[in-house]
Amino acid sequence: MVQYLTAHLACGQKRAYQYLLALFGFLALLLWVKVNYGSQAFVELSYSDEQEVWGAPFILGTGLFFLHYLTSQFVHSEKRLTAELRSSLQEREALVRELNEKQIELLEAKHEAETATKRKSEFLSTMSHEIRTPLNAVVGISHLLQEDQTRSEQLENLNILKFSAENLVALVNNILDFNKIEAGKIELELASFNLSHLLASIHHAHLLQAKKKNISLEVDVASDVPIMLTGDPTRLAQILHNLVGNAVKFTNDGSVKVSVACQSAETASSTLRFTISDTGIGISEDKLEVIFDSFTQANADTTRRYGGTGLGLAITKRLIELYNSKIKVESKEGAGSTFYFDLKLATSDADLEEAVLPDILQNAFSSARGKRVLLAEDNEINVLIAKKHLAKLEVTLDIAQNGEEAVSMVKSSSYDLILMDLHMPLMNGFDAAKEIRSMDENIPIIGLTAAVEDETQLKMQEVGIDEWIFKPIEPKILREVLLKNLAKGECLKKT
Repeated sequence: MVQYLTAHLACGQKRAYQYLLALFGFLALLLWVKVNYGSQAFVELSYSDEQEVWGAPFILGTGLFFLHYLTSQFVHSEKRLTAELRSSLQEREALVRELNEKQIELLEAKHEAETATKRKSEFLSTMSHEIRTPLNAVVGISHLLQEDQTRSEQLENLNILKFSAENLVALVNNILDFNKIEAGKIELELASFNLSHLLASIHHAHLLQAKKKNISLEVDVASDVPIMLTGDPTRLAQILHNLVGNAVKFTNDGSVKVSVACQSAETASSTLRFTISDTGIGISEDKLEVIFDSFTQANADTTRRYGGTGLGLAITKRLIELYNSKIKVESKEGAGSTFYFDLKLATSDADLEEAVLPDILQNAFSSARGKRVLLAEDNEINVLIAKKHLAKLEVTLDIAQNGEEAVSMVKSSSYDLILMDLHMPLMNGFDAAKEIRSMDENIPIIGLTAAVEDETQLKMQEVGIDEWIFKPIEPKILREVLLKNLAKGECLKKT
């Protein structure tokens, strides 16, 4: 292989010149001696191989016009290559400028998207609080009226009122959950739960509506299905509520059935298949995929006739995907639908009766009598409802209208438990709880909030709030949480 090519004139004059030329695709060193123009000259060429061993020279007869031609070619090639290089550099600079501009545009678009997402979250959080606060009054008073002795026709109206209020709560929850899912802020919790109790609550929640439509609502659990499981009962209940609620809504006659079967069992877990089938209006084949899209229903007529936001199935699909599973549907227009999904759930070592409060709590109803409870709440309607809900426990209830007042009352009096609203004037519930916790490490503090964001829950933990209840407040939940924490506080006092 020729690496170098050298040439020099075979004549007596020794005024030598050398040029580095691009010849035949490689670099060649041309050595020549200047002679008079037009005189004959001979060019001696030699080459070396890869080991730089030079071969015997050979002589080419030529004239100076040959060297002049080579030199001209070199100059022309240099200019052409320089121009090409300059053009290439200009193109590269233009490309770099364009890329930088695109990068700036992308960063600006990202910032705008993040800002829009933040504003949307803030708006939904604010709307959640503003909607849940009056809903707390509607749901709370409807519960109180149901517990009173009312005539049958009044009870029916109250049931409708309560059902409508709870539907509105579910709608708000769906919108907020969808926002959290989009932001990737939902994580599944792990807790022991009783599957039979969970299914019973689903059945009870939708039974009234099913009876109104004169359709049957059945729950069937196979005998080999474990009852005590470990998972996220709240999200599982939400999935089933959405599917059963849709089945009842879109079924005008016939039945809705919830079935649970064991697909496979291992030492510490079981794969369960949940199936919700109905004899309702069904879904056309071309709509089976789009029904899981956000804000989408099978068609506009369905929305007009049955209502809904089109978020239920989208949320259900995303929640099931958190379990690394998929929801499937079989349906035929006019012949009903069947939705089913498989969940792998760990079996729990907890006893079947774990859902029942411990022994000390069994007697808490009677032992709660006379306990001093401080309620920090600035909304008069919420105060009225809380008083009525807690009246059956016969606790002594004091009221603070803001955080500063709550801190002052704790300093001057002894309390067994504090119910703390988070949004109050002068001093909010977070700051009040933090200050109270610095004075007393053991007193149970229960947060009352209409904000369901994870950030709010994390902040409550940071300031020392033991547990929290979301508004609108269910009387049963309020009493259970209060009794449990009163019992816990009693235990801490004895240790």
